[in-house]
Amino acid sequence: MSLTSSITSSIRSSLTYLTSSRTLLASSRTLLASTRATSCTTSLTTSLRPSLTTSLTPSPTALLAPSLTTPLAPPPLTTSPTSPVKPPSPPQSPKPSSSRPSSPVSRLALSLTLAPLLLALAPTAFAGGETRPWRRRKEAARTAALAARDGASEAFLRLDTAQRDMMLSLETVRAVRGARGTEDALRSFAAVSLHIDEASAAYIGLMDRHPLDNELETQEYEDARRELDDTARKLDAVREELDRFGTSLGPILAQAEQALAQLPPAVDRARRAAAAAAQAVADTERAGLGAATLTTRLAEIRTDLTELDRGPAALGIPGTLDVAARIESAAAELRAEAERLPKQREEVTNRLSSLRTRTQALESRLATVEPALHRLRTGYAQSCWTDLEQVPAKVRQALGIAQARLEEAGGAAGRGEYADAVSRLATARATLKGADEAMASVHDRLTGLEEVARDPEAELERTRFALRDAQRLALGGRANAEERYAQRLDALVYRLEAIAGEPEKHRPDWWRFLSETRAIRAEVTETVQIIREDRAGPGTR
Repeated sequence: MSLTSSITSSIRSSLTYLTSSRTLLASSRTLLASTRATSCTTSLTTSLRPSLTTSLTPSPTALLAPSLTTPLAPPPLTTSPTSPVKPPSPPQSPKPSSSRPSSPVSRLALSLTLAPLLLALAPTAFAGGETRPWRRRKEAARTAALAARDGASEAFLRLDTAQRDMMLSLETVRAVRGARGTEDALRSFAAVSLHIDEASAAYIGLMDRHPLDNELETQEYEDARRELDDTARKLDAVREELDRFGTSLGPILAQAEQALAQLPPAVDRARRAAAAAAQAVADTERAGLGAATLTTRLAEIRTDLTELDRGPAALGIPGTLDVAARIESAAAELRAEAERLPKQREEVTNRLSSLRTRTQALESRLATVEPALHRLRTGYAQSCWTDLEQVPAKVRQALGIAQARLEEAGGAAGRGEYADAVSRLATARATLKGADEAMASVHDRLTGLEEVARDPEAELERTRFALRDAQRLALGGRANAEERYAQRLDALVYRLEAIAGEPEKHRPDWWRFLSETRAIRAEVTETVQIIREDRAGPGTR
């Protein structure tokens, strides 16, 4: 009795699982109804039991193991089995079966044999029926969601790359223009960065909410695809905003990049120039031409090189370029001066010798000034020589200054300071020139006065000839000259007539007479130049 109850309970469990689908129930009924003979049942059981019982369901022996572990007496057959349902008779008369099951145990064995077969047929029934369109729609939704995720990821990466590039560009601008020069750009970038952070946070949160690598429902895939597409569009919109900001930053960035491109060659030129200057100074020292000033200037250049080594991080791009330019310029000047030292030494030596010779010559000529002044004092009126009384003293003073400068120049040349020596030689030469002109003025005055005193008429005739020539030019073939020219020339005629009576005096002022005639001739020359320029037309002056 217990064996029958256990078997019946197992059958009921199997039938309860199988009746979950209407298709499965119909298939099982059809299959049960088509089983007519024991021979068919036996052959089906023999062919299917080894494979199906092994792969799909536990064997009947395993199911009955708890009841069969102890020997049991055969169950009493007091329960009347249900009469089997007879299928419709086929056209041909069936063959009699000698092994048709007629007991409950036989029907139980048949049920246990068919259960695995029905379990194997159940997935096929579902796959071929209502489930296939649903799976296709789910797979399509999942594919679309994955594509949307890839698109959003690409948009996020594009935005991240653009933001990094823009940050590098702003760093370049800040390095060139400084913090104050990039305040407006940094404020604008901060506003764009806020939008970037919002869009990025939305993307990251969406990726966390929709784990597409896990198995989801169709609607979840569709929702994820829709939200991912919207996020990708927002990321692209923010990137376009960042691109517009980059376009507005274009001119400033171009200038910064240009300055940045100038930095390496500028620094390299400065270092090369400093090295060349140091080599030139070393060459002069080996040749015995070393100068303390060159060494001092080279030390200043090396100090600037130390400053240059701090780099743009400390000096900024503009500061670094300024230091490099200063080094290059100073080093070039120092090198040129050091290379000129041999030639300068030769020039200084020659000029020093020449000026010393000239000083000695002027000292010798100074002895002739006093006799000339004596002749002026005795032979002419006081107005002819009173302005020359201080010439000898001034010449002696100038010669003393020149000699001092020559000594200083010689000392500077001995120390190798040839630039200083050249400067002092120039001062000495200018002083000697002034002394020479002062002494010449005494002799020229005496010569001029002697000539005009011998023949004053020659001086007057020379002046009258110049006036007549100017008057002919002013007439220009007309009866009367232009008023502006005539008035100027007439005034000069009156001045000449006034000074013409000076030689007739008892003690004439020959210096006044000579100075006036010379002044009249100078003004006549100026008037002639004006007439010619006026008649030549505008643009000739």
